[in-house]
Amino acid sequence: MQVKTIAPILAVTLLTFAGCPAGHAPLRARVESAVIAAGRPVGPVSLLASGGSLLAVFSDWETTSLAMCEVPFGPRLPRSIASPRLVDKVDVAPPPSPSFGEHACAASSGSLAILYLDREREDKSVLKLATRAAGAAGASGAAGALQWRLDILEPAGLPLALLAEPDGRMASFWAAGSLYFRDASGAQGILRDALQPGSRALGFGAGETRGLTVFDESAQQLLWYRWTGGELAHGVVAEAGPVHAPTMSVDEAGAVRLAVASYDPSKRRIYLFRETGEAGRFSRITVTMADGTRSLFCAPWKGGFLFLYDETRPLGGGRSACDLSLLAPAGARYQKLVLSTGSAPLQGLSAVLLDGALYVLALRQDLALLRVEL
Repeated sequence: MQVKTIAPILAVTLLTFAGCPAGHAPLRARVESAVIAAGRPVGPVSLLASGGSLLAVFSDWETTSLAMCEVPFGPRLPRSIASPRLVDKVDVAPPPSPSFGEHACAASSGSLAILYLDREREDKSVLKLATRAAGAAGASGAAGALQWRLDILEPAGLPLALLAEPDGRMASFWAAGSLYFRDASGAQGILRDALQPGSRALGFGAGETRGLTVFDESAQQLLWYRWTGGELAHGVVAEAGPVHAPTMSVDEAGAVRLAVASYDPSKRRIYLFRETGEAGRFSRITVTMADGTRSLFCAPWKGGFLFLYDETRPLGGGRSACDLSLLAPAGARYQKLVLSTGSAPLQGLSAVLLDGALYVLALRQDLALLRVEL
């Protein structure tokens, strides 16, 4: 699989938080891209860092399997990328079930875990936790399948998140009518009696803090849960919606706090919600206007926040394009770069910020890995 350097599709001046012209120079960045799986992947997709590699996790509709691709990271994408390898067959046969491909994954201290649904029969699905210890990266079996330790979690339900502890152990979270968890010691319980996930749950962390966000469709609320030193805090990000992205940042007083980017389709705006010093309260600022956003990524960057999102752009004549756009802070303003564009909508998005470079896993018809040197 060949790697190519691409010119940014569009570099433009950006907006202040209120949406006024900024007058700054365009954002310029070096962008490389590589197709790591063509034609057959389906969303959702996940990208994470483990040791010296990036791990891309996705599903293959033709083989009804969960797969993973490992890519060494460095100052450039490698000239060639190894073919994806099988994690597990997760459905009986095409067409796949509505929950096909749903998974959560995390890595810590060289260990990797994937929480996923396996439809063993048309009337039976099993929730599996696959883990691989440090030093087992090269272990494989027949047909290049990776070797995993498998555990069954009950009751079976939608995988939401895996939160990695510093020692490499994982806490699992899933929805089966209620919000269930199994902590790193194996103890299991319920965090919320009733939960109907309305979008993909997302994990976040910084230092000793770990947490997750999940939108409850029935309550129409974005819920957050956070553990610091074993202590649980939780609440609601009022007015935030299902399309969101959590992160952690340091405020002016040096405190580490939760921040959440969220898209409001009725107002065609992306907002940033930042936790204040008052328990359970968030401030809100406007980031930018956008149409048709279905995926978001947010991370602290140079005293502000970096945003990655998809948006629909009209071309006239009833046609439209779907752009993958990047915003980077420039003082109190943002600068914008369109990383890719196409007629097909974005089906999955995941990103990791490492050593001054943004790695993006983006799924349209093909699954591509982009490296953006900022």
